[in-house]
Amino acid sequence: MKASPDPAVARTASEFAKDMGGLADAYAEFVGNWPTGISIFENPEAFRTEAELVLSILTRRIERENQVLYPLADTMISVGQIDLNQTTT
Repeated sequence: MKASPDPAVARTASEFAKDMGGLADAYAEFVGNWPTGISIFENPEAFRTEAELVLSILTRRIERENQVLYPLADTMISVGQIDLNQTTT
C-alpha cells in the first residue's frame, strides 16, 4: 500500500507503518521495565499503570486499523490495486 499510485493511500500506509514503530518501542520499553515477576511484585501499581498505557495504545492502534486501514485495503483489493495472489520478497 505504501507504493500505491494514490498519494492518500501511500501516505496513510506510511503513517501506519511509522506508528507501528512507536508502538513496538513502547512495548519494548514496557518489557524492559518489568523483566521478572519479582519486579512486578515489588511495584504492582507502577506495573498496572504502565500496562494500562501500553494496552491503551495498542487498543487505539487496532481500532484505527479496523476503521481506516483495513477498509482502505479492502477497497484497493476490490478495484484490483492489490493482488492477494501476488507474493512479495
